[in-house]
Amino acid sequence: MYKIAIAGAASLLGRELKEALSESPLAAASFILLDEDDALGQLDQVGDVVTFVQAIEADTFERVDFTFFCGTESMTRKYWRQALRS
Repeated sequence: MYKIAIAGAASLLGRELKEALSESPLAAASFILLDEDDALGQLDQVGDVVTFVQAIEADTFERVDFTFFCGTESMTRKYWRQALRS
């Protein structure tokens, strides 16, 4: 099973991506929802699974197969290298 991280999950683009993924062949994947401080702890849903929006930490991207950046440009610039290395 794939593990997918969505950085910027609380953004409009993040919400649209979650909806599209839940209707795709990747719907069975395990999802990690990530965002910046103002969205932390919010309940969110991908398909039938309800989860919390989490902070991005040093080991967040370990064992993640795919990462989608849907948040701000500054967040993407800050974390894309970390995601790529993992």
